[in-house]
Amino acid sequence: MQRRITQVFGSLAYSGQKSARPRPWALWLLLGLFIAPFILALYLFSSDHANRLPLQVYGELQIPPLAMQELPLTAEQQALLQQDLKEAAWLLVHIKAANCDAPCLKQTQVLPNIHKSLGKSQRHLKLDSITASSDHPYLEAGDLWVLDSSGHLVLRYQADWLGNQVLKDLKRLLRASNDR
Repeated sequence: MQRRITQVFGSLAYSGQKSARPRPWALWLLLGLFIAPFILALYLFSSDHANRLPLQVYGELQIPPLAMQELPLTAEQQALLQQDLKEAAWLLVHIKAANCDAPCLKQTQVLPNIHKSLGKSQRHLKLDSITASSDHPYLEAGDLWVLDSSGHLVLRYQADWLGNQVLKDLKRLLRASNDR
């Protein structure tokens, strides 16, 4: 029987000889390739390197956040914003001029698209607009404000904001907030 197997399979048949000596360095190499990423990830998370990465925010981050009472708003505008904050965790406020020109109309058309682009997260954000009624630097026509649920101004965009930049900031903000 052994002879027949040898004839059929030739050199592939079991010859009874011991295989080549095992290579211990190959085992260590394989272990290193699979374990090293886990050790690196553990180091990065435990040493707080992840929080030191630069964060690009396109809007002007308000540190410390300004309370709504500190903003140059009329009593009617504050009441409107307070009511809207009861419906959503975040509020995106567009400051419009009394007479809305072409750039103002374009911004007004872009805002609902930004809101729709948020997908499931759009339920946490409400759009609102108020009319600029004073010459205060925080109340310039075309500006955008992001207010948190307690009515603090968190982010402010100058009148030359771009929709994709606002969208990126809002996605990051909503992802990081606990109001998911």
